[in-house]
Amino acid sequence: MTVDDKAESKKELLGYLDQYLDALSANDPSRLPLTDDVRFTENTKPMKLGEGLWKTASAIKYRQAVADPSQGQIGLFSTLQEGGDHLTLFALRLKVADKKISEIETMVSRYAGQDVAFKPKTLVVPAPILTEVVPVSERLPRERMTEIADLYLEGLEKNSAEFIPIHKDCNRLENGLQTTNNPDLGFLLSLPCAEQIPMFTYMTRIRDRRYLVVDEELGLVWCMVMFDITGKVKTAELPGYGVVELPARTQYPRSMLVAELFKIRNGQIHYIEALLTSVPLGTEPGWPA
Repeated sequence: MTVDDKAESKKELLGYLDQYLDALSANDPSRLPLTDDVRFTENTKPMKLGEGLWKTASAIKYRQAVADPSQGQIGLFSTLQEGGDHLTLFALRLKVADKKISEIETMVSRYAGQDVAFKPKTLVVPAPILTEVVPVSERLPRERMTEIADLYLEGLEKNSAEFIPIHKDCNRLENGLQTTNNPDLGFLLSLPCAEQIPMFTYMTRIRDRRYLVVDEELGLVWCMVMFDITGKVKTAELPGYGVVELPARTQYPRSMLVAELFKIRNGQIHYIEALLTSVPLGTEPGWPA
């Protein structure tokens, strides 16, 4: 496939995303080209298309999309409007087969009063690094890109950054909040990405890792994953800092459904963006790994 062919394939695939978002904003799934057996989930739960967010969505705001023509898949990070000026965090995966949408996976995160990062209003335009084309000399094949993304998740689970190729200037954005190199949020979140990894002792299991959408040209890997938090782990040991107390938000049991996006360039992770929401501990993702 030539460069021009790839660009045209991406454009065609993103056209299905445009149709989906227009239909969602209009609360009218009948506008969509769907397979007879189309499957739709919202926060891991199978639902009838037209239920859930389809009843309340009114306008799409932030939009960061990744298209993977080789797999017929699209991943999206977005915010959308519900109930007046309320902003909801929204992640979406579409699979297109034979010019019809066959799979629709959504993650919805609304503010529920917990002490968690929730800053949808900061998401206005994608971070410039996400739209930068990676020079050919610094690109990797998709298999290696997904391996690098998995090394990050493996490092989180094992509380070690020793084997994760993280660029020294890497930052992470979670639900619109920068959670690395941010001294305004206290000591733990003031640390750079690699130094923070040992603090994730409270995430006892990171499972159902699905690397679904890859764009080698932009160096992007879009994935879905489940984090398990038992609520029983209260401390972490950080090399160079000793034992630290973990914040209160880590102390209640739950799983987290996470959509995560990695920018990979020259073999290193340069940027991470994630949208996440809490679900009951042990919840299955609703899709096969």
